[in-house]
Amino acid sequence: MPQFLTMTLLAVAIAVVAAVLTGIATAWLSMLGGASLPNSLIRGGVAFGGTLTIELLTLGLLISH
Repeated sequence: MPQFLTMTLLAVAIAVVAAVLTGIATAWLSMLGGASLPNSLIRGGVAFGGTLTIELLTLGLLISH
């Protein structure tokens, strides 16, 4: 059972890193596109939240089956 927990935590950590990178890239690209700093941060946060939600729901679906 500890191996299952370790692998689950590793998968969640990878999902968080991928979501953070997606949020940073979205904020950076929106800044390059001419958006203001607050709008860029909001877009990056939404991209982070959306990416993490999709990744964790997919992970939960794969673990449950």
